[in-house]
Amino acid sequence: MSVQSPAKKRGRRRSLFLSVVVLLLLVALAVFLIWQANCQQGPSVMGQLRQITGNTVTVGKEESDFYRLMAQKAMEQQGSQATNSGDAGTYASKIYAQFLVGERLGICGPYSFESLQAEMAQENQNRKSQKDQGEKLEGPVQFDLTEYLPYRLDRVEDASVEKLIENPSSVLLANSKAYWEANQDQFAVVREVQVEMTSDGSTIQKTYKKADLNQLKDSNPQLYELLSGTREGQTFEYEYDGETIEGKVLSVRKETATYEEVTQQVLFSYMKAVEYPQLISLLTQNNPVQLTE
Repeated sequence: MSVQSPAKKRGRRRSLFLSVVVLLLLVALAVFLIWQANCQQGPSVMGQLRQITGNTVTVGKEESDFYRLMAQKAMEQQGSQATNSGDAGTYASKIYAQFLVGERLGICGPYSFESLQAEMAQENQNRKSQKDQGEKLEGPVQFDLTEYLPYRLDRVEDASVEKLIENPSSVLLANSKAYWEANQDQFAVVREVQVEMTSDGSTIQKTYKKADLNQLKDSNPQLYELLSGTREGQTFEYEYDGETIEGKVLSVRKETATYEEVTQQVLFSYMKAVEYPQLISLLTQNNPVQLTE
């Protein structure tokens, strides 16, 4: 049996020591690069939005009176009869906050009372043209400003929420999953639906099972959307291959979905019900609107 000399043993120990040192240096470099990348990325989109502050706006008499009217309507819907300047000011601040978020996310332009009125005029013109051409409209043929503001806000809010759940972080996914666990009934999915459909005077009954509904995502997305959120007794109408098809839902069987099946729906519902209102509340406090008496 050969015996290594002390010099060879020292050489092996030195080589092992150097290897360990190099490995530790590589690990330290990797940690530093990750830290540096995180620093360069800065706060998340939600983090950046939460930092918006100091956008104080003073609005004129006409606009102030409009927000007082809208605040009063909101109070009456909640069962209250009286409002004060503080309530109206908070209402106006919330409006500005929602449009401010939409602007920062690239969904809409800067908000002003004048731009709101101009957008309503354009919307009404478009609706009149659609009506004249015999197209079906959702909502009124012509808006007044008290109707148009909620209509516009709904669209800004939904678009903002959709933007905020793009590329969700691990924290957002974890929070939304906890929300799903507490509200699973809300996310039940249709497993089977039986419908009666009439086209060209001919009526048929058809049962769509889970696999059939999945195929409709590509072959007939309009019908898929109708049946995925349907309820027993509901009637519907849609266009397909140039034909108008009328239908009625005869029965629906729903089951609880897994989180993976409804992740996007859960993310949207969680953001809209929890994080988005918290963001708007914070911005409302930090970016107040001053009304004119």
